[in-house]
Amino acid sequence: MNRDAIARHQAGVELQQAGHLREAAEAYLGALEIDPRLELTRSNLAMVYYQLGEVDQAIQQYRILLDAHPLNVKARYNLGVVYASIGRYEQAVEQYRQVLNLEGGHAMALHNLAWIYTQQKRYGEAIGVYERLLEHTPDDTQVLYQLGQLHRLAGDAVQAETYWRTVVTVDPRHVNALLALAELSRLRSDWKGVLKYALDALMVEPAHPAARIQAARAHMELLEYTQAATLLHTLAEEQPQLAEVRYHLGILYHTLGQLEEAAAQLAEAVRLGEHHFEYQNEYASVLYRLGLYDDAVDHFREAEALAPDNAVIKANLGFCYLQLGNRDAAQAYFEAFLARPAAEESIKLSVQCALDLI
Repeated sequence: MNRDAIARHQAGVELQQAGHLREAAEAYLGALEIDPRLELTRSNLAMVYYQLGEVDQAIQQYRILLDAHPLNVKARYNLGVVYASIGRYEQAVEQYRQVLNLEGGHAMALHNLAWIYTQQKRYGEAIGVYERLLEHTPDDTQVLYQLGQLHRLAGDAVQAETYWRTVVTVDPRHVNALLALAELSRLRSDWKGVLKYALDALMVEPAHPAARIQAARAHMELLEYTQAATLLHTLAEEQPQLAEVRYHLGILYHTLGQLEEAAAQLAEAVRLGEHHFEYQNEYASVLYRLGLYDDAVDHFREAEALAPDNAVIKANLGFCYLQLGNRDAAQAYFEAFLARPAAEESIKLSVQCALDLI
């Protein structure tokens, strides 16, 4: 092996480690001019080009390397990373699959392949990849958690819960799994379950905002208003820019009939998270109860713009316009509400009665 080529290669390594990437590339190119067969030199050169942002050059060098050394797993994996970094996912997938043909348990290739499938909403394929990972590391909580996430995205809440329960069995301090189980409990309206998992999460991370919000919501649903208020006020003091906290404080005060305080909290929620239709709708509902019908209409219309298919917002606008004496607008919104297949049964009778009186 040519000593001059080796010397240039070593110089390139030292320059690359020092962050002198352009000079490192020149040193590696010099080594390859002397001996184009230097596998590690070409691999390092490809990486330097990638670090410089010269992606086409990096791909070219990896391609040359793999043409000569098709069994080079590291180079093939790195080429997959380069393709993925510029959104060329199918080419990245091709490289990762070839890596796995050579080394079936290559953890990073499996993780990256699963990530791409998840981004493409190919949940079944992503699940299959993570199950392959689980064969090698059956107690890997990251993999178990991701499998729960994927099953949830695929619509299989039962299997998702199974994986998340396994996570907290292996690691009782896994906050994300605890909160995922709390969310599943919320979807089942199991508020005692929500509270249990949220409090378990708070035992691990006492200041975790999402866990506090989940616990506060559960306390409200369980009519434990004092506990809910304590959690939310503490969080509001610590993180005054968190819109969701203001929103839930507004709901709490609305539930308690303290409309002025509810309006103040919801106005802040709208300011901090203005593109959230639930914030606008709840704020408008409080303004309606305060008799501020013009302002209520404005915010219901904002909510409608954000969620044009929401039937409840249309019913609310109908009642607002009825209070303002605009019967034509009220009738149009009531009819739009009733035309929705997902119209809320709980208010359908009220809407029909109001429409009959117009």
